[in-house]
Amino acid sequence: MHAGDTFDVGISLDCAAETPINFVRVTLEYTLAVQSNTDEDRNFSGSRDLLVLSVDVAGKGRLGAGSHRYRVSFTLPGDVPPSHAGVIASFCCKVGALVSIPWWIDAAERKEILVRPSMAEAPRDEPLTSASGPESGAFLEVSLPGRTFAPGEILAGAVAFRGYAGSRPIALDVALVSVERHRTRDRSNERRRLSFFQELTKIAEGQEVPFHIALPRDLAPSFSFGEVSLEYVLEMAFKHMEGRLLHRVPVIVDMFEPRPGIEAKRPRIGADRWRALWSRAGQRIELSLAERELALRGVRAGCAVAVVPAERESWGGLAAMVRFAEPWGLHLDVRPRALLELGGVATGDSGFDRRFRVRGREEAQVLAALTPALRRALSAFGRAEVDDAEA
Repeated sequence: MHAGDTFDVGISLDCAAETPINFVRVTLEYTLAVQSNTDEDRNFSGSRDLLVLSVDVAGKGRLGAGSHRYRVSFTLPGDVPPSHAGVIASFCCKVGALVSIPWWIDAAERKEILVRPSMAEAPRDEPLTSASGPESGAFLEVSLPGRTFAPGEILAGAVAFRGYAGSRPIALDVALVSVERHRTRDRSNERRRLSFFQELTKIAEGQEVPFHIALPRDLAPSFSFGEVSLEYVLEMAFKHMEGRLLHRVPVIVDMFEPRPGIEAKRPRIGADRWRALWSRAGQRIELSLAERELALRGVRAGCAVAVVPAERESWGGLAAMVRFAEPWGLHLDVRPRALLELGGVATGDSGFDRRFRVRGREEAQVLAALTPALRRALSAFGRAEVDDAEA
């Protein structure tokens, strides 16, 4: 049965002898039950009815000996979630029959009904790429044909990595993880993990590493109802000699017919894509892409300029280097101010003076060189250093 369906419930009563009754009632109940595992959870545990529909098929009177049959129709609302038996919470749909007998024990029977997810149209998903934040210049990039997948499909994508110079790659572990959440209790529980593993000892930086995860036909779809949800995340763990980098991409599992060949829709990633992006960026600032590395080089205003990935241990992003056409001859030395470091030439720019320690042969020459425009340009960088020859 699916949300929105109308269905019939048949009731058969067998009476050995004539029996007085108050009523015969048929009930449809949809219940949310929240489990309690700790003392703190007890404030949120218990069950509550999300839906109660009832029909009296017989009123006060007497049932004669023999069999009595009744039939009633119910329509399940279209917005109820599918049946769910989780660790944190569960959704359960039941139909029941109650024969109220005066001055005697009532006769009752209940049966669970499985509410299956409704089928939907295949989504018009856009291909996507996602990258981890640069940590010490290192990052993972993932490519997917979309964000929504169906049970029975192949979740196919690719991962590329860079910025791990000096740290040998070991392995890539990709997993589709389902997580049950209860937002009111701020509690979650991992329900299922489908994994793909690939050794990386012979994989170079920037090389695409394809992965495939077969989604079982019985995989439960994503849902969110009230405070309870079932969510999916694609988790990529890149292991190398010096540690481990984790990147997660939220995805959706929905009910529709599996689409053949969707893996072909994913974007290309890795070195070819990075070089194309860098080349387009370089054209806008009149710099050229280096032939054998990911770097932009050229000459601006008579100065040799280079832009390269920043791969120092303490910071990531981009690094720019400018070599002046001629040395300034000022004995200039501008660098980040160390903790508790005092002294240096004061430029009168309080923000700049707090960040940078400035020295030079003649204070007047230094102040003339460090114009407001140059100070603003240097302050825009996370870290900057300047001497007579380069910045």
